[in-house]
Amino acid sequence: MGGVTQATAKTGVYYSNSDTARWNIYIGTADSDVYNPVVIKDIGNSQLLVRCSDVTVFDRTPYPYTAINDTPIDKSKWTCEESNGGIIVRMLPDTYGRYLTRGQSLTVGFEAAITDDSARYIKNKATVENAPDGVKEVEYQVDRGGAGGIGAGFQGNVSILKEVAGETAPEQSQKFDFEYKCGDSTQTVSVAAGETSATLTQRSSSTCSITEKNVVEGVTTTFEVENTGEGKPAYTVPIEKGVLIRFDKNSSTNLKVKVTNTYPNKPEAKKGKFVIKKTVNGLDAGQKDKVFKFNYTCKAPDGDGDTEPQPAEVTVGKPWQSRDYPEGTICAIEEDLESAKVPGYSLTSAQPKGDVTIKAEGTEGSPVEFAATNSYTKDLGSFSVQKKIEASAEAMPLLKDQEFGFKYTCGADNGEFKLKDGETKKVEGIAAGTKCTVEESDAKVPNGFTWSGKIEGPEEATSFEIEKDKTLAFTATNTYKQQHGGFTLSKNVTGDATNLEELQKRPYTFNYTCTTPTGAVIDGTAEVTEGTPKAIDNIPAASTCKVTEVEAPAKDTDWTVDLSVNGTSVGETAEFTVPSEGEPSISILAKNNYRQHKGSFTIEKIVDASEGIVTPKEFTFTWQCGEAEGSEIVRVTNGKGRVGIDRAFPVGTKCSVKELEAEAEDARLITSWENQEFTIDKDKQDVIVSATNTYRYAESKVKIVKKLEGPAKDKAKGKTFTFDYSCVLNNEAIEGSVNITGEGATEIPESFPAGTKCTITERDASISGTTWTHRIAEDGQITIQSPAKVYEVGVTNAYSKPGFPWFIPLIPLVIIPLLPLFPHPTPAPQKPSEQQPSPKAPEKKPQKEKKVLARTGANVWMFIVIAALLVLLGAFLRRRGNNS
Repeated sequence: MGGVTQATAKTGVYYSNSDTARWNIYIGTADSDVYNPVVIKDIGNSQLLVRCSDVTVFDRTPYPYTAINDTPIDKSKWTCEESNGGIIVRMLPDTYGRYLTRGQSLTVGFEAAITDDSARYIKNKATVENAPDGVKEVEYQVDRGGAGGIGAGFQGNVSILKEVAGETAPEQSQKFDFEYKCGDSTQTVSVAAGETSATLTQRSSSTCSITEKNVVEGVTTTFEVENTGEGKPAYTVPIEKGVLIRFDKNSSTNLKVKVTNTYPNKPEAKKGKFVIKKTVNGLDAGQKDKVFKFNYTCKAPDGDGDTEPQPAEVTVGKPWQSRDYPEGTICAIEEDLESAKVPGYSLTSAQPKGDVTIKAEGTEGSPVEFAATNSYTKDLGSFSVQKKIEASAEAMPLLKDQEFGFKYTCGADNGEFKLKDGETKKVEGIAAGTKCTVEESDAKVPNGFTWSGKIEGPEEATSFEIEKDKTLAFTATNTYKQQHGGFTLSKNVTGDATNLEELQKRPYTFNYTCTTPTGAVIDGTAEVTEGTPKAIDNIPAASTCKVTEVEAPAKDTDWTVDLSVNGTSVGETAEFTVPSEGEPSISILAKNNYRQHKGSFTIEKIVDASEGIVTPKEFTFTWQCGEAEGSEIVRVTNGKGRVGIDRAFPVGTKCSVKELEAEAEDARLITSWENQEFTIDKDKQDVIVSATNTYRYAESKVKIVKKLEGPAKDKAKGKTFTFDYSCVLNNEAIEGSVNITGEGATEIPESFPAGTKCTITERDASISGTTWTHRIAEDGQITIQSPAKVYEVGVTNAYSKPGFPWFIPLIPLVIIPLLPLFPHPTPAPQKPSEQQPSPKAPEKKPQKEKKVLARTGANVWMFIVIAALLVLLGAFLRRRGNNS
């Protein structure tokens, strides 16, 4: 198995300072789970005093069982009991029924007081049941080295206090004997209840026992040891009918032993009861709950008893039971016969003779029974009823063979009978004094007649009392009369017809036919307007009638009628019976409903978009039909969607539908309609209003943005600049021109799809008195690349004031040496460029040619003078230009 193991054994260690010994009992290591109870008994002996409070059980080598590590085992897993100065330790099984688990080792350790005053060697033996290694007994001894207790001059003092308790405890003066034994010395100590014995003194190293003699059976005895001094406490262990005391040898000790005897309580006296039972003969069911009164008096054996008669009330089937009385109590019982009498009956009473004697509960004949029987005889009488009819001649043929029902009740009995006109019924054998009632239960009234009835006699028919040997005669008279009645017609016009108010004001015609109880037929016609009921009177009651309404249709409506009789719908024909007086009247309400013929419409949405264009998923429409208006949202899936308008509109209503903004980014929208405007022209019509949105990529625009620069730009603010454009796509050209005044921008009016290439040029923009330069973005070449975009082309014109060229003063210096080479030169004017004209030189008036000698130099000084003048003129103009 491996790990640390041990064998079953025992060891001990002596402690001289306390004169005690420490004992360890080792349980061999389990090589498998142990399922049999493991019990360790340290039987103790006269040399030792062992208590459970000093015991600890250790798990010697807890899992994994590789090292000794004594760990206390929780007390919920083992028990300890004290027996004759020793202990018994029992291990408890776990949830699997195991007392020891494989590899487990135990140690039971405790410290015990030594009670032998002189012995050098102290022995201790233990037995083990179901040890894993099979060992059953282990023994060990410790050596005191001749150090037996001598007391060291200290004393052990003890006294005995005697107490008694319980209902049967003896008087306080009674004495009790105790055996007091210390070592080989034994003496008897007598102590009276409630008193304390004289102090008993011995050496402090002594071990003494106190036991009570002659303890009565059934009495429990308890010993309580109290330390009344300042010495060290004694070591005590309960023993049978006493206590064992081990004094501390190194201290003087004062003890008081309180011995209490508890005696049982006195037995209770035996008790019993009596019951009164009632039997009744001859009474009817109406008297079943009658209460019978009794009086009784009881006297106990000890002379205690009732000074006045006690009442008891009894009913049939419910015996009365007395309270508890001591066994042997004698009770006298009699019935109050005056209260037992019943009107209309003669009473005979039978009761037990003599008194009753109480027996204890549980004995035969307990509780004692007192049975009383009352017998009753009735006094009889009777009553009679005669039938009589008073009616008009019309009613008599209907009543001559009619039977009329009657009901009566006499006490608990009841009955029924029938009579024709002139017949008499006699009801006999009714007890005198019985309360009776009689009434007519079935008058059989002919239709159309009223009925009244009365029963007359010597007393009221609703409450009379039977008299002995008499017949009370009653006459039941019925009176019949013809009745008349009628009905009321009312009108209610509802619906959604456009001319409902007009329909509510017109009269409506009704036909009715009534058949009277005699078979006659009454026909009639009545006109009724809403809000003005019409009463039809003087029709015999019980006549059966039918009422219908004449049809009253209106244009472009559905007309329906529903008749109701007293709030209950009956359809197009009302059938009813004319009520008699006092019955609910007949009210007929004719409800006409005019349902206006109506139609509605459905908005259908179709989306046709070029690939890549993201279109809305929801489209909002507004509509107007007559005065009604509203809006609907149509959700589109896979290019289609529709919504039905949850309203209906009268035939003839004109409707129109509009779609709110439905643009898509980078796309142009074209919407085509079907039935955008329509008129409802038939009932339950559903007009399909279809709106098809076609989305195509939007074309782009070209914007020319004009800017001005230069010191002379103000002269161009009012000038109109003209731009020519040519845009080509798929070899097709679009050409035109646009104008911009001053600085600003303008768009070319046409739009262009992606792929279009445009060329933009500006016409001559020169201004007199200025010089100008011209810049255009991308040299005016634009390519449309994206849809729905505005391409801007920037054009900048710069204007400057004309200046005097710096090189003019130097012209003579160049020209004079060249004159011989270029006779009579005349410079031609330069034509300005259409895009960027060059600045113009100041105009000069032409001069007449002077005659010169060819290649002779005759006029050189003249040219020198002219050159000098030109230099001066150029310098002057240059400075003037700078100043300006």
